[in-house]
Amino acid sequence: MTLGIGFIGCGFIATIHAGAITALVERGHVDARLAACCDRDPERAGRFAATFGFGAHTSDTEVLLARDDVDAVYVCTPTVSHPELVARVAASGRSLLCEKPLAFDAATSARMAAAVDDAGVVARVGLVLRYSPTIREIRARVGRSAGVMATVLRDDQFIPIRGQYASTWRADKAEAGAGTVLEHSIHDADLLRWVCGDVSTVTAATRCVAGHDGIEDAAVATLQFANGAIGSLVSVWHDVDSRSSSRRLEVLCRDEWIATDADVYGSVTAQTSAATIEVAAAESAARVCAELGAPGDLAAPGSVWMLEDWAFCESVGGRPVEGPTFDDAVAAHHVVDAIYESARRGGAPVTVRS
Repeated sequence: MTLGIGFIGCGFIATIHAGAITALVERGHVDARLAACCDRDPERAGRFAATFGFGAHTSDTEVLLARDDVDAVYVCTPTVSHPELVARVAASGRSLLCEKPLAFDAATSARMAAAVDDAGVVARVGLVLRYSPTIREIRARVGRSAGVMATVLRDDQFIPIRGQYASTWRADKAEAGAGTVLEHSIHDADLLRWVCGDVSTVTAATRCVAGHDGIEDAAVATLQFANGAIGSLVSVWHDVDSRSSSRRLEVLCRDEWIATDADVYGSVTAQTSAATIEVAAAESAARVCAELGAPGDLAAPGSVWMLEDWAFCESVGGRPVEGPTFDDAVAAHHVVDAIYESARRGGAPVTVRS
């Protein structure tokens, strides 16, 4: 049966997902249809529908949820609206993918996780780095190592209120909740937990340089992991518009050093006492497709969002494919909450709730 997909929110990330689904359908990898889209700006909803061939568009969420041809919904709106929309979509019985971050804090995110559990629907979160061939390669190598000793992650991008993102709402605390740690480094909290293990304690400091009230644009956190490893996270939103989103990750294991300068699709360098090797992105990507049972052409550069959307559509269709759950997102939110609490307390250590 053809899966009818609806979108709530027609901005930048919705464009990424709609484009990925369109490509998946054209290649015959999913049986899906873009049924309807919704945005608080009716003109933007109309443009979005015309661009991707949605069957209908509206500015009223209830109109979209009343449609019989919508089986699954992407929630791609500003963060402030996620809790209400997730509750409404789940209550309607639709499967859903909600973009990150789920909410302003872990407590609200936990209530959202409970709501989707109670509804019994397929529910995923847009923590797309779980599908990154580069990150998955590092995770696999860490899993075969003698154990992580330390890790360093630097995450930076130009402030996403302009440029290709044009997310002006991210400068408004009422809409975004906070800045680079919540809106961007929720990815990093999830990535570090997934690769290195649960985080037990955090000390942190944040700065607001650009002057957007309540929107920090620089943060440094020191992490203590439950397995004894230690780590450092640096997260920055800068004004270097020519510099795209970038991550530098190093994981220092007892018997291996592993590093990359690419968070989505790039090579991984690994050094042991015996040798130094370069694992090409194409090799890692092909391995990911094999592990997930995904079509081989999704190993191409730029296919990470197609992998994410393929996995979601497959799961909704009854063939579960691994991916970040609401519970995974809640765990990452606990790390983010601890970073903010430590910064408020002048860098005092804060225990991460489990």
